[in-house]
Amino acid sequence: MSELYNMAKSGRVFLFGNGEVKVNPIHGEDLAEVCVDAIENSDKEVNIGGPDVLTQNEMAVIAFEVLGKETKITCLPDWLRIAIRKILRTFTGSKFYGPIEFFLTVMAIDLIAPQYGKKYCESVLCRVERRGAFDPPAPITFPNFDCLTPGMQVELYSFDHDLEGFVVIGLGTVSEDSSVIKSNSGVGIIKAGWT
Repeated sequence: MSELYNMAKSGRVFLFGNGEVKVNPIHGEDLAEVCVDAIENSDKEVNIGGPDVLTQNEMAVIAFEVLGKETKITCLPDWLRIAIRKILRTFTGSKFYGPIEFFLTVMAIDLIAPQYGKKYCESVLCRVERRGAFDPPAPITFPNFDCLTPGMQVELYSFDHDLEGFVVIGLGTVSEDSSVIKSNSGVGIIKAGWT
């Protein structure tokens, strides 16, 4: 997913074929949990994926939404992917073409493993259509997609376009019925990210 995010950051995502290849990427925290559990298991290989099964097109749209950019996806013919792979293999060494060949191969096949975890690729995406700063900060409420426990304190992030990255804006608390996360008193959106 990071490759798609980086392409979206530059303004356009390039996909091969129709962009409908599916994958279920797993969040690092969920993967760590599986790895710890696997230590006590005799299996030499564990097939595992995240809870979301998404197409490349869907993942690209998520990346553009997070960045607050217009969605621009270009689908290239699949024969071009195959030709690039063959040319690189013929005219470059394995240290160069190996990683690129891997990337070009996985761009064309469904990679769906057994679904696991509670961390979703698309947590909550919101757009703040306002110019300037919020004083006091605008309180926010998000659905509790990660099934966090009631009363749990959670760091809240906002995308800062001046810094070109996510920044911590304070803490939120999971509601008693575990349905939402509400920003704590005095915590909220400080400035609009999309203007």
